[in-house]
Amino acid sequence: MSENSQKTLHIIPHTHWDREWYMGFERHRMRLVELFDTLIEVMEQNPEYTYYHMDGQFIVIQDYLEVRPQMRDRLVALIQADRIQIGPWYVLQDEFLTSGEANVRNMLYGLRFCRELGADPVMCGYFPDAFGNVSQAPQLLREFGIDNAVFGRGVNEVRFNNQVTGTSSPSEWRWQSPDGSEVLGIMFSHWYHNAMELPVDEEHLRPKLEALVDACVESAATPQLLGMNGCDHQPVQIDLPEVIEKANDLLKERGVTVRHSNFKDYIAATRPYLDTFPVVCGELTSQLTSGYGSLVGTASTHVPLKQRNHRGQNLLTQQAEPLSVLAAGTGDSYRSDMLLLAWKKLMENHPHDSICCCSSDEVTDEMVSRFEHSRHIGEYVRDEALDHLRHHVTAAEKSLLVCHTQTGTSTKRLTAYVDYPKDKSVEGLSLIAPDGTEIPVEFRDLGEVFTFTLPKDSFRRPAYVHRYEITFTVTMSGIGYALYTVQEKAVESAAVTVYDRGAETAQLAFSVEKNGAITLTDKGTGITYTNLNLFEDVTDAGESYNFKWTGETPRTTADGTAKVWVEKQSGQSVTFGIETTLAIGDEATRKDTLITSYVTLTDGVRRLEIATVLDNQSENHRVRALFDPQIAADTVLADGQFDLVERPIYLHSNWKNPCNCHRCQDFFTLENEERGLAVATRGLHEYEILRDGRNTMALTMLRCIGRMGDWGIFPTPKMQCKGEHRLEYAIVPYAPSHRKEAFAVAHTFAADAFVVGLVEPQEGVLPATYTLAAVDHPALVTSACKQSEDGQYTVLRVYNPLCEDAYARLTLGAGVTAVYASNLAEEKGEPLTLTEGCVALTVPAKKIVTYLFG
Repeated sequence: MSENSQKTLHIIPHTHWDREWYMGFERHRMRLVELFDTLIEVMEQNPEYTYYHMDGQFIVIQDYLEVRPQMRDRLVALIQADRIQIGPWYVLQDEFLTSGEANVRNMLYGLRFCRELGADPVMCGYFPDAFGNVSQAPQLLREFGIDNAVFGRGVNEVRFNNQVTGTSSPSEWRWQSPDGSEVLGIMFSHWYHNAMELPVDEEHLRPKLEALVDACVESAATPQLLGMNGCDHQPVQIDLPEVIEKANDLLKERGVTVRHSNFKDYIAATRPYLDTFPVVCGELTSQLTSGYGSLVGTASTHVPLKQRNHRGQNLLTQQAEPLSVLAAGTGDSYRSDMLLLAWKKLMENHPHDSICCCSSDEVTDEMVSRFEHSRHIGEYVRDEALDHLRHHVTAAEKSLLVCHTQTGTSTKRLTAYVDYPKDKSVEGLSLIAPDGTEIPVEFRDLGEVFTFTLPKDSFRRPAYVHRYEITFTVTMSGIGYALYTVQEKAVESAAVTVYDRGAETAQLAFSVEKNGAITLTDKGTGITYTNLNLFEDVTDAGESYNFKWTGETPRTTADGTAKVWVEKQSGQSVTFGIETTLAIGDEATRKDTLITSYVTLTDGVRRLEIATVLDNQSENHRVRALFDPQIAADTVLADGQFDLVERPIYLHSNWKNPCNCHRCQDFFTLENEERGLAVATRGLHEYEILRDGRNTMALTMLRCIGRMGDWGIFPTPKMQCKGEHRLEYAIVPYAPSHRKEAFAVAHTFAADAFVVGLVEPQEGVLPATYTLAAVDHPALVTSACKQSEDGQYTVLRVYNPLCEDAYARLTLGAGVTAVYASNLAEEKGEPLTLTEGCVALTVPAKKIVTYLFG
């Protein structure tokens, strides 16, 4: 761009508002109230203060009006006049540590709330402070009608105060998702504070303007220059109109016009140059830097909160919503307002400083409370829907109603409870499947148990029952339910062969070595994997944002001796206990600590499930589980937000950091032409493929540190995560020819796609089995089954994470008469051909697809 060409410097006043961070939520909110009060007063009194960007997240409006409801009309008037510009998100989330569906709801509800205020939302994919950006962000934005994204990280190095360093040249790109969806991408090459606190006196204003323009010209590929007048929790610069007037005089000779601007106008002015910008595809995670300060360490801080978030997201998307759809289709109400409240409580924990757990201890305390609020609401909605189905299905005998909420096929070991009158005992139980097959169960007598019901038309009813716990394996396909009849007899089974230090089924065999490592054989391929589930610990000299290696050699359990025993067994399943000892913690707090893994092998389930328990009483360290895949590969695949992301193991020469951790959602995997090995998780989101010549797969279980880091000294003793922890993961071996099925097995482990309830003999109006929606392709992952926001249709969303198109058949239940293509915004598109209850689907590679039916 010629230095002499006419340029426009867009000064956009804003504040980046972390709801909670180095202080708790309410302390930050009181400052937010003061900011809004000032902003409203200034804008009302000074028409020349034309625009203010309210950080791209609606929740700050909600936070303010909860304290100042009397200011609603004045605030809304400025919003409707498009002077205070809001949206499109509900919160400024961390994209990597929230599920793909949670990212969708964040946008869906953010836009909804903006429009309910009569606002014209800022249709900008605003990611000012996100710790990197996921690969499918452009596709997500395009599905909502947004053709641009503005972000602060993912390209350059990160330095003190978490600002980017260096420049991105140019700062404007065409950013593409793997499916080809493309948006105008704009990088804050000089952070979102480059025009902060512009002085009004010309003596100090001139040099700051010169430096600002020089920096912008260095990286901008167009005559449109971006100056961000604000920063974290920055108060309003009330004299900005006067400053801009003087800036125009000072920059006239350079051919620069200074505007009090906004993102709508700046993006519109930049968009005509789109075809001249370079193309960047996929995720933005600072992968082309030296690797220090990537902020990936936030994936492993406060692991218990990550686990709570995993369970909370699954509760809503895998249980409460699809069960509510099933119940609403048979006369129950769809509790949309309750579900929305549960989502709002959950999303209050999704801002980057919150879910990344790089905040003060008082913030994480509040997060626990919000997770519990969301859980209680979600469980209530789920249970109400389940009760409706339980009380309306026809059952000739005592039965279990098993509900399944994925469109594909899942096999899982389930636990349920069967109640009898308190004076009745049974010697054994089993189940009869809908096809007449007898299903053996693990049987446990819990004795007399207090319970109660809360009828809708009368006072509470306490009772005592004789309760039995049963555990059984079930395979189901499609979103629906089936009755399994309870019979009062035991059924023998010998599908699992148990040895002193191992077991086998028709699919898998494992044994436990002297040091506690697992040797696993995939009987389908005949391939054996060794040295699985060893443990290592190393001192962490970092903080909440980044792991920092001290140079010490990690301590491992490789040379130890393990205690091994059978914890429980049946003909269908066995669980072994493996106890090892590892010295964990930094030099000052290091303790020999028992690590106990409960390893479960179940017939018909093609994975080895592990729950590892340890009581951490040490500080400043990182514990990982290690798996030797014996796989030569140059890349690793990681499950992400609507994608299976391929990442290089050995990086370019610029990468200096000895640590190369990355994030995943449900699993990560290595594969070559001969074999594949996946590690599936429940709420454990950090992994590394070690550059040790063996491609050892490392799963972070705990990272315990005592300070927040960033711009000051903020001790966080609760971040040391002292106490007992239960970490759940699974090993999935597979043949490359069956990778789609293996990935489905990994997703099934992570999901909570089954709900079970007891049904007493009754005459009902519902059949014993019902399937609402089923898809016959293992690669397609179910993301959502919910009622549309307008209440008119059922929304079904699936996605194809693979690099090949998927051709499938969608089978719908009786009563469905019409199916329409849709998008993430739930806009009704073209009708699809429905023939005898089926729709032929073509889901392109890496594509998210949404359907409306009713």
